Amino acid sequence: MGFPIVEIRMPEYEGVDAQLREWLVPTGVYVTWNCPIAHVTVDDELHRLICNMPIVLEERKVSSGKVTPNQLLARAAAEGDEIPYGRPYSRIEKVV
Repeated sequence: MGFPIVEIRMPEYEGVDAQLREWLVPTGVYVTWNCPIAHVTVDDELHRLICNMPIVLEERKVSSGKVTPNQLLARAAAEGDEIPYGRPYSRIEKVV
């Protein structure tokens, strides 16, 4: 039996315009806790998209461009015990 597939969505953000700039992780690669997987700009300020669980990125649904809150960005495999049920699967943090 394989690992459950989870949806990585664009988190809510403060701002008007958000853009997915680049993926930092190729598909098929294991990513640990709190690892940045993409760069996103919100109103021209750089942020990291971070997973709140370990994953293997399986499929990108957006390569780059404008994104909106809750938009599906990717699908990933995650170990069931590590999935933060009832909490967001991803977050963005401003790069300082």
